[in-house]
Amino acid sequence: MTKYICNYIWLTICLALLSNVTMASSLDDIKSRYKSVTTICANLALTKTSKYLTRPAVSDIMLSVKNGVIDWETRAPVQSLMTLDASGMTIDGKKLDAATQEKAKPLIATLRSLLTFDWKGIESAMDVTADGLTLRGKPKTGSPLSVFQTIEFEFTAKLKPRTMTLTGSSERTVILFQTFHEGACPQ
Repeated sequence: MTKYICNYIWLTICLALLSNVTMASSLDDIKSRYKSVTTICANLALTKTSKYLTRPAVSDIMLSVKNGVIDWETRAPVQSLMTLDASGMTIDGKKLDAATQEKAKPLIATLRSLLTFDWKGIESAMDVTADGLTLRGKPKTGSPLSVFQTIEFEFTAKLKPRTMTLTGSSERTVILFQTFHEGACPQ
C-alpha cells in the first residue's frame, strides 16, 4: 500500500512540474505566435451583463485589424463603426473632438494593444499571469484599464483566441471569438 501511495505522490509531483512547464511555454507560445501578426479578421459575439441591465446586452461584431488600424464594426443590434488608429478614434466617420481624443489617448492605445495582441502594450498596462492557455491580467495602478478588475484571455489548443472576458465592479463583458483568422476580412 505504501508503494502505491509513494507512486501516487511521485506522479502528482511530476504532473505538477510538467503543468508548470506547459503554463510557461503556453504564454511564450502565445506571445511568439502573435508578435508579427499585422492582419486579423474575426467575427465576435459580445455579451455584456451588469447590475444596471435587466437582461444581457448582446452584439454581433466584425473585427478587422490591418497594419495597426482597427475597425470594430457592430452589425447588430445597431450598426456602427469604430476605428482606432495612431491618430485616435473615429465613430461612424466622425473624429472625436480634440479634448476627448487627448483624454482617451491612453485608453485607445491600451485597447489597440489588447485587440492586436501587442504584449509590450498589454504588459505595460497590466500584470499578466498564465494558467495553461488562459491568461489573466490585473490592471496596474493608474492603468487606463483600471475600470476593470480583471481581463482574461482564453486560447484554443491551436493558440487562437477563444474568449476575452473583462470584469468590472458592476459589469462583465464576454467576447466570444466565433471565427478568427489571419488575413483581411472578406468584402
